[in-house]
Amino acid sequence: MTKSFKEIYDADKNIDSPVLKVEDILVEHPIEEIAIDEVVVGETDDGVGREMTVLEEKTVRVDLTESIENILTEQREQTAKVLESVLKANTKISNNVAKHVKSAAGTNEILAEAIIGLTDKIGLLEAKLDAIENLEIPTPIVQIAAPQKVIKEVHRDKKGLVSHITETPVDENE
Repeated sequence: MTKSFKEIYDADKNIDSPVLKVEDILVEHPIEEIAIDEVVVGETDDGVGREMTVLEEKTVRVDLTESIENILTEQREQTAKVLESVLKANTKISNNVAKHVKSAAGTNEILAEAIIGLTDKIGLLEAKLDAIENLEIPTPIVQIAAPQKVIKEVHRDKKGLVSHITETPVDENE
């Protein structure tokens, strides 16, 4: 399994890491060594025959190209590995994002259909409410009369038992 970018980065931060830096190589093998030679000149420009000591610097270049090339190839290989792991992580992330987008789109379609259905039902209910507001219920005509005064006569037989009762209405005007 390939290492993640964080693992590779942490490994590079360690002291025991095999990656060498250019500064470390230069400390061990300096690029130039300076050699100073004394040269004796017998004659000066004005023709006087004095001896003069001149210091001449010679630089000797140390060949470090092989070690630098090795380090660069090693770093390129590690960079390629890091890029490969980053590419794999990015493809996984993009696949997950695509899945989430598809599921969200499906959910949004279902919600949109539900909202459309609810708005249709709300429209029907509003129409029914308008119809109920304007509904005329026929009411039966009932004549309500004021209670009449009635005179009740109780008829009894010879023994004193109630035989029958007669009612006679009385006009209020009387």
